[in-house]
Amino acid sequence: APYLIERIENSAGKVLFQNDSRGVRIFRQSVAWLTSDVMGKVFTEGTARSARSTYQYKTPVYGKTGTTNDNKDAWFVGYTDKVTTGVWVGLDNPKTIMYKGTGSSLALPIWTSVMKAADDVGYQGETIDAPEDSQLMHLCRVCGLRASRKTTDQEVYQMNVPRDLMPRSSCQGHQNFTIFSKSPEWYKQQQGQANPSQGDDSRTPVLDAFKRIGDWFKR
Repeated sequence: APYLIERIENSAGKVLFQNDSRGVRIFRQSVAWLTSDVMGKVFTEGTARSARSTYQYKTPVYGKTGTTNDNKDAWFVGYTDKVTTGVWVGLDNPKTIMYKGTGSSLALPIWTSVMKAADDVGYQGETIDAPEDSQLMHLCRVCGLRASRKTTDQEVYQMNVPRDLMPRSSCQGHQNFTIFSKSPEWYKQQQGQANPSQGDDSRTPVLDAFKRIGDWFKR
């Protein structure tokens, strides 16, 4: 359980109070690590990239931005192996904070400053390592199974997978499955011109992808 005071000592170093709170494991190590691995990519490929590029924060960290409708709340919650910090930015009476007042533009800079300070006072974060029984595997990004000869080069990716999460089956191919119904060039041409009221041709790539994934699972 969370606690505020770990220990109290007197001037002679005698321990007057020691918190004996004990943690309880909720998730398997493999699941916890995999979640952290995904959250770590937020800093390299996602909405928290500026923590690295702009604010030069190089410590291994994991987290996620959050922004409510109309930019009324901006969040960033993240952690290292030693410290967890959450930052909220908003107004007493909920209303739009500012134009483009997102978690990455408002909360992330504050969060980064706090975490840098934690590093400086002895809470330097370190990489959360994959479980010892993990193995580097080639997987199919469409079905999540082991890549096979039927998996195309564009569908294959590799990552460390803990033994208890390793897929037992192999990809059987997805010849009739495409994530995007139109070419990337088409979407680039339509960028900034999409209007949801115009029908299928105006759908964004993400919405189009979700629909096609849903249709594929219905087969």
